[in-house]
Amino acid sequence: MKSRIRTMVMSVRCDLRDIATIALWLNEQNQGARSLGEIGRRAVEMVADMVRAKDDKYLSISTSEALSQLDQMGLRTGTGNRHTLIKQLQLEDAKDELEQPTYHTMPSSELSNIAEDVARRQSEQKTTKEELDRIAKELEGDD
Repeated sequence: MKSRIRTMVMSVRCDLRDIATIALWLNEQNQGARSLGEIGRRAVEMVADMVRAKDDKYLSISTSEALSQLDQMGLRTGTGNRHTLIKQLQLEDAKDELEQPTYHTMPSSELSNIAEDVARRQSEQKTTKEELDRIAKELEGDD
């Protein structure tokens, strides 16, 4: 199982039998846990993976979206692992900036000037080519 960034600390009250059931199942899968916290984390990750597999709309929830969604539902995220959370938010922001192309715009007057300049240069090139062709014909005629 791929390790995920741990951006939140939470405590939970649950039935000891549920924890034991999950721990036994993980051992049978050769994925034994070293702590109760790891059992809880893996259980949360497995449920989240099942939800994502059933519905694509949950595939690309960013950390900032997750914080916002929980806040809107009145679920406080606490301050645990704040340092890791901040790093994750910064990483996602940096990735977003890399994925979004930067477009440089210029005023239409500058575009117009560039177009006029290109047209002028093309005209000059045509005139120069015509002049070179004329000189080449004259040189051929002198032979």
